[in-house]
Amino acid sequence: MSETFDPRCVWFVGAGPGDRELITLKGYRLLQTSAGGYLCRFAD
Repeated sequence: MSETFDPRCVWFVGAGPGDRELITLKGYRLLQTSAGGYLCRFAD
């Protein structure tokens, strides 16, 4: 599975309701290939 991600895009991983320990495989790949990251906790 090969996808090219635009470095100018913003991707939200784990930005929904549910278990905060679970992410999708696509979210995992995005985090692995990203040049940087930003962690923000909006609400609990």
